[in-house]
Amino acid sequence: MLVFDGDGRYVFRVDGGRRRIRYVGVTDPLDRIASGTLVRVSLARPWSPPNAPDGLYLQISGCTKRSRGSPPQATRDDHVDRDLHTCDMPWFRCTDEECGHRWFHHSILDDTPECLQCGEPTEIFDPDDDETFEPEQTPAESRGPRITYARELALKRITYAEITAPPVPVREFAEADGLKVALRQNLGSLRGRLVGNTIELVKDDHPVVQRFTIAHELGHRALRHEHGDGDWAETEADNYANELLVPGPMLARAMRTTTSAAALRKLFNVSRPVLEIACKHHHCADRLTD
Repeated sequence: MLVFDGDGRYVFRVDGGRRRIRYVGVTDPLDRIASGTLVRVSLARPWSPPNAPDGLYLQISGCTKRSRGSPPQATRDDHVDRDLHTCDMPWFRCTDEECGHRWFHHSILDDTPECLQCGEPTEIFDPDDDETFEPEQTPAESRGPRITYARELALKRITYAEITAPPVPVREFAEADGLKVALRQNLGSLRGRLVGNTIELVKDDHPVVQRFTIAHELGHRALRHEHGDGDWAETEADNYANELLVPGPMLARAMRTTTSAAALRKLFNVSRPVLEIACKHHHCADRLTD
């Protein structure tokens, strides 16, 4: 966190000490700049400050706060930062109602990017004003699973990885996170578990079951669940996994070509139940054919 000192500089801690950096923005400085904020910096003209080396010194010229759902992983105390006085980074929403993809964009400079899923025009929207957007409440606050948030988090993972067509490479996602995948002969009543940096799977499980298990454990990790969190955590991880394996925008595009359950299962490399749950969630179950 950066704290404004009232004398034209922000103070921050680094390597056990305190450093200062000058603010040269045209708007009034913020009292605090939260961790996770995008900060715009520039270099000052060469100068020779007293008691310091000559050179080009770094300066802050502006900042833009992350939006409420922008971090790729959830934290249990995100609500602490919500009251900080900063600006918003943009959320974009596809104007194609059938697609409906929403995502947090990396830059405020790209005002109207095309939809990352279907290529249609997009619009900026404020999650605070969208009644269908579920806030990032912690389970302790909501006393229930964050279904919408879990699925949005899975879509963000796909967006950041620039995956535009199925099947989604969940094993590669695990490896990118520094996780190993190991096959075990027997895990008792479990289909899988995350032990340290290893996702353990049942060796004899069908590959589509193993894919779901990997996605489920990635969900636990992305949502920062802890051992013993309860049924709500399993529900969140299940929804994360379902959206990761069968993303809504990809499903909508695929069903423009075929509504065959067998063809869609093969395309997404998932089981029939996973496909049916995805179709039900995205309101297209009635279009699914045998």
